[in-house]
Amino acid sequence: MIMPEVWGIPDRYFKKDLANREELPKLPTDVLDWIREVRPKAEGKKRVIMPPWRDIYNDNFNNKFILGGRQIFKSTYTTDVLAFEATTRRNSQLVYVTYDDINKAGFSRQKLQIGTFDGSDILKKFPRNRLGNVGEISLKNNSTIYVTTDHGHAVL
Repeated sequence: MIMPEVWGIPDRYFKKDLANREELPKLPTDVLDWIREVRPKAEGKKRVIMPPWRDIYNDNFNNKFILGGRQIFKSTYTTDVLAFEATTRRNSQLVYVTYDDINKAGFSRQKLQIGTFDGSDILKKFPRNRLGNVGEISLKNNSTIYVTTDHGHAVL
């Protein structure tokens, strides 16, 4: 092991950094196991993953198109994917793009921050800073979730 003083960093700073570092829990790497253990409730209600959604969660293809009516768990699915990827893969950068600033603020605060990270005792440990910033959630594992708008531009 290379000691910090080799780089000219005083040892007291290194020890302080280690003392302040919180150990993050080890999370399941299967998304359905992750839901059962990490986010068993969504918006205060016990989760039951219905058969059509199991196939969608287990589909590893990067591009998915989900067409559905209101209240069929589209936002829950999206927040699951964002939080799962960000918490199980260090140094990941994820982006959620929406159509306007009102939807951006609502999704970022209500669905992602309050409903997902603040709604789980395990996920509460991950944000680097207090929640509340619309547009970015930085995590202690060096992952970041960005929420932005396309402002009428096509996303390629």
